[in-house]
Amino acid sequence: ETVFIVSTFTTPDSKARLREAGFLVYDEPTQALRVAAGMGRLWREPSHEVPVDETARLVIGDGALDEAQSMEALSRCGIPFPPSGIAASAEEAAAVASRIGFPVALKVMSPDIQHKSDVGGVVLGLGSAEDVAAAYGAMMRRVGDAVPAAALSGALVTRMAGGGVETVIGAYRDPVFGPLVMFGLGGIFIEVFKDVVFRPAPVDQAGARAMIDAIKARQLLTEGARGKPPADLDALADAIVRVSQIAAANADQLASIEINPFLAQERGGVALDALLLREASGPI
Repeated sequence: ETVFIVSTFTTPDSKARLREAGFLVYDEPTQALRVAAGMGRLWREPSHEVPVDETARLVIGDGALDEAQSMEALSRCGIPFPPSGIAASAEEAAAVASRIGFPVALKVMSPDIQHKSDVGGVVLGLGSAEDVAAAYGAMMRRVGDAVPAAALSGALVTRMAGGGVETVIGAYRDPVFGPLVMFGLGGIFIEVFKDVVFRPAPVDQAGARAMIDAIKARQLLTEGARGKPPADLDALADAIVRVSQIAAANADQLASIEINPFLAQERGGVALDALLLREASGPI
C-alpha cells in the first residue's frame, strides 16, 4: 500500500480536496517527517487489537476547554494531578494556595490562550499567601496587555511537584489513521529534541512500555542519570494507556490531548499541565 504525505501552505479548500483524495496533509515539513517516521515504525513493529474502554468516555460541554476544565475531565478518567483550585481574584488565589500548601504555581485561565508562558501567564515557586496575591494581580495585568482580546476567567493555583523526569503524553486524531497516542521527552525539550513516538490508540500496558523503550532518552527513565533514581515505569505506562483510551473513546469530540509535562517520578507520576482541544491542529 502506498501512502502520500504532502507538506504545503496552500488554501484550506485545496487541503480539503487533497485529504478527500487520501493524502496526508500538513503545514510544517517537520510534522510530515515525524508522521512518516512514525508510520515506518508502526509498519515494522507487530501490533494487536486493543479494545476501547468505554469508561474513558468524557462528558464535556460545548466550546473551548481551558486548562482547569481539561484537568478536571482527565482527572475523572484516572490521570493524576497535584492539588489545585480556581481563583477569580488575588484574595481567592491566596486562600486557595494556603489551603493546598506551598509552594504553588499560578497559571492564567483562558480558552483563548494555549501557550500561557509565552504571554507571561505562568508564575512558579510562590511560597506565601502575600506572594500569591501580588503575583496574581501582576500576571493578570501582564497577560491583559499582551493579549487584549483574550477572555480571562481567573487563575489556576496548583501545588508544585518536584523530582522526576519531564515527559509528554498526548494524542492526535489523524484524518486517515484515526487516534494516535504520543509519548516522549517533555517540558521544554519536546521542541528542542522532538524525541517522541506515536502508536495507534488505544495501547495496552505492553504497548505503552514499548513506547517508553522507543524514545532516545529512555535511559533517563529506565536507569536514571547523575545519581537520580529510575522512574516508576509501571505508573508511567498506566498514564500512557489511560490517555490512549481517552483518545480512542473520544475520537468524535476531541482532536488532541496534551499533557506536558507529565512528571515521571520514582514512585508514581503526576500531570502538571494539560489541554484538550476540539479542533485539529496537527501532531503535538
